[in-house]
Amino acid sequence: MTIAVGVAVPLAAGPGGASTVAVRSVIVGGTPDRVVVGPTGVWVGDLGHLARVDPTTDHVVHVAGATTPIGVAADQVWAGVLDRPDAVARVDPDTAEIVASVDLGGAPAAITVGLGAVWVLDSGAGLSRIDPTTNVVTARVALGGVEPAVAAGEQIGALGFGVTIGDGAVWASGRSLDNQQAMLWRVDPTTGTVIPSVITPDCAALAGGPATVWGSCGTAQRLDGSTGTLVDSHTDALNGVAVAGSSAWALSHRAVVTQLDAATGAVLATYAAPSGAEGISVGAGAVWLAAPHLHGPSPEAGSLLRLAVPGLGP
Repeated sequence: MTIAVGVAVPLAAGPGGASTVAVRSVIVGGTPDRVVVGPTGVWVGDLGHLARVDPTTDHVVHVAGATTPIGVAADQVWAGVLDRPDAVARVDPDTAEIVASVDLGGAPAAITVGLGAVWVLDSGAGLSRIDPTTNVVTARVALGGVEPAVAAGEQIGALGFGVTIGDGAVWASGRSLDNQQAMLWRVDPTTGTVIPSVITPDCAALAGGPATVWGSCGTAQRLDGSTGTLVDSHTDALNGVAVAGSSAWALSHRAVVTQLDAATGAVLATYAAPSGAEGISVGAGAVWLAAPHLHGPSPEAGSLLRLAVPGLGP
């Protein structure tokens, strides 16, 4: 258990007229590149660390043996396992301790929780469904390629990147193993039926809401659920995308946070952030960024940043 000191981070004028906002930094150690905020706190980490940060007090608790990826719901937290690369762990959100682990058969790439289950996409594009009442895998769906890259009726192995829940379905992104196709898969949460789509850009991460799905595909791209195609907002989202309420949020490689209308993709506002952030989440009254390099090259200098964006909270 650690209590980290939060410090204010000064900002220069943002590029392209981006507004400046108050930023608070909490040192969490490691080189965090993923962050997920939920009712139980802000969860941030990397392949070797996971920490829970209290959004009000900045109190940091490290989760022994846990790593990224991270999946969070109201009463659940799921993460990777440090010494078991083909498994995920259930973390007690109150004690920040691992209480169960589940073998997958593949290294987890992304986790999302919802529609009555935990959904884990592994690096080989296998999607596992875990029952949160028993912590048991109840189904596994092998995602694959589509014609004309493969023969009719066949599927090939693939690479898994991101997974999310939105618009009543589970969505996963990745790439065909032959490296010829960027892929997007829609999975029916009840039947496991997969509808694959070939897309133009790779989508490194996905973020969903009740009626919308967005991808970090170099730029922030909105999914048109009726056609299974992506609509480009032409907004840099190389370092992450998030969805909260009626807004989508994009984090650029130039440390600009862009607020977009989640339904239309229209730009609502832009905010400057400290350079070096590589993950974004929104909730608990703020925008949260994982910042692996903010304080220098030391591997133990990673931080969590809180951006006090107007309209999100005090």
